[in-house]
Amino acid sequence: MKTRVLLFVFVLWISLCFTSVSAVASGPIKVSDKLIERINHKNKCYAKTPLKIRLTLISMPSQHSEQVQKVKNNQVLILLMDNDLRIKVGSKMQKILSVSKCNAIILYVSKYLRSNDKIKQNQGLEKAVNAIYTIIDQEYNLPFDSSDLTSKEMDKILHPQRNNLIWTVVVVVIFSFIITYTQRRRFSL
Repeated sequence: MKTRVLLFVFVLWISLCFTSVSAVASGPIKVSDKLIERINHKNKCYAKTPLKIRLTLISMPSQHSEQVQKVKNNQVLILLMDNDLRIKVGSKMQKILSVSKCNAIILYVSKYLRSNDKIKQNQGLEKAVNAIYTIIDQEYNLPFDSSDLTSKEMDKILHPQRNNLIWTVVVVVIFSFIITYTQRRRFSL
């Protein structure tokens, strides 16, 4: 009898631990049902492949973010905190989702997440999840679905400074043209 009670308590404790880490996030950022369905659908699709990749979404107060358990090998963990986001990646996924890619995604969606509008916060979260799934699908040549981002959108997320470079070159060319024109005009007078 005593072993049955201990077994029941152990099973209850394990089930509570696993249900606290699910695709459903409850907390400061309200996650849309559409996004939860997408995460669950993609996790089921990835479970059929030999990769067994799993994306998990956890919402928590920012002071408890360091208490998150270690990330499994093929797991991508998105931590939602008060107007903030962290992406933790398992060891087998670090080649695909490097720190620089994760930081670029976070930087891109931060303008959405810092908004007071819950709809914009949810849009930012959707963009982050879609970017992660697009990177994984591209790396493993998996079929794209309608929510995956285009290469132009991914380029905008991963390389935001490219547009700045173009404008910098244009400004430098115009500025140098103005300087040479004024110097020639000064010498001709």
